[in-house]
Amino acid sequence: MISSVGIVLLICAVAVNAQSQCTFVQKGETNGVAYKLDPVYLQPGARDYKVNIPTLPQCVNGEIGVTANICDDDVAPSGTIPDFNTLLVYRLGNYQHIGVVSITVYCR
Repeated sequence: MISSVGIVLLICAVAVNAQSQCTFVQKGETNGVAYKLDPVYLQPGARDYKVNIPTLPQCVNGEIGVTANICDDDVAPSGTIPDFNTLLVYRLGNYQHIGVVSITVYCR
């Protein structure tokens, strides 16, 4: 018979293994006004992604930085931000699950 403590420990172990593996990348400065964009979902089966980051009308004085948190289920992807409008994502695992990218744009 499994005790309630054993069940709780089992649930916690499964939850730890199910956590996403993430990488954080940054270009520019992050001390301006922050605008979080809608998440971008990385579909299964594609290893490399180019994510277009829109120019925000809220940034009337220009953008000073961009950050991205890139997550996948098995192995943390790598990423680069060559310019404020582009994020390049390289998935390093088996890329059979949906990944997610959270982007924040910083304005002057």
